[in-house]
Amino acid sequence: MPDKFIFNSCDDFLQCHGSTVEVLPDGKIVSAWFAGTRERHPDTGIWWSTFNRVWSKPLLLVKISRKMAHWNPVLFLDPGKKLHLWFKVGDSPEVWETFHMESLDYKTWSKWDKLCPDDPNGGRGPVRGKPIVASNGDWMAPASIERVQGRRLEFRQGHLSVTQDQVWDAFVDITADGGVTWSRSQTVPYDRGRWGQFSGVIQPSLWESSGGKVHMLLRSMSEFLFRSDSCDFGRTWSEAALTDIPNPNSAVDVVDLGGGLLALVLNPTKGNWTQRTPLTAAFSRDNGITWDNPVIIEDNPMGSYSYPAAVPWPEKGFVVSYTWNRARIACVGVKVDSSQKDVKAKVVSL
Repeated sequence: MPDKFIFNSCDDFLQCHGSTVEVLPDGKIVSAWFAGTRERHPDTGIWWSTFNRVWSKPLLLVKISRKMAHWNPVLFLDPGKKLHLWFKVGDSPEVWETFHMESLDYKTWSKWDKLCPDDPNGGRGPVRGKPIVASNGDWMAPASIERVQGRRLEFRQGHLSVTQDQVWDAFVDITADGGVTWSRSQTVPYDRGRWGQFSGVIQPSLWESSGGKVHMLLRSMSEFLFRSDSCDFGRTWSEAALTDIPNPNSAVDVVDLGGGLLALVLNPTKGNWTQRTPLTAAFSRDNGITWDNPVIIEDNPMGSYSYPAAVPWPEKGFVVSYTWNRARIACVGVKVDSSQKDVKAKVVSL
């Protein structure tokens, strides 16, 4: 297995999760994640590191409140080469607020500001995955909201746990002016009469197949990913439909490699809150209908490898960062040879 860890250990936090990654114009790679005592703990903050032959020492990038947890940073290099960072702050996803920072030199950052400060509905902008730039120039951010309707005790993986009865909904946040103002799409239609009162879909991953035709895969509680499609640049969406792609209730990421080739990074196991291993990538040439030629990124059956973030790696394939047992953040390259009918892919060091 190639060298993969951004850091081997860090005395400043016990757990880390929810990484994001971006490739800069000069080929350097930057990653960010949230870390602290544990997820939801008020001491969590947003940390980051830059790769230039080696990873720099992790640094605390932003911590705006000592009393509230920080979550799910998202890095995005816009068409003008400005680097953006969005992240969530709040005790739980129900009350998240979204904050934004930006950098022109990839070293120093603007002061944070709130995104859509007048919207109290759980946080706007990208919820976990990267935005895409549509063919009309709009930025489209995959978004979702989680609402807790009740709590109960149940056994999960051999342990008694508190389970929340949740209602999940997904949408897309759209900006036509470079992130100054945002408009919320229609909520993705979802049939709770069929799939259950306490269910839903969150954390979409987006791609555009042709002008205005935008698609998403969504995490669910139903053992498989869901899919929804739009024909109007993400303003309205088809009813979320169950796919045959397994999902253990964990995040996935789609990366558009160009030429009609997509890569999907996922835990290809089904269940609800089941083990997040292995972590693999698969490929599609038919607009995400079928996914083939899988490559294993991590497959230790005793581990947990989750929340992948993938971005194109110019002339090579793609880069993916992910949570490694909540103790480290891993980041590897996946070299892709698509010259033949069957895609060939190999996991390599950066």
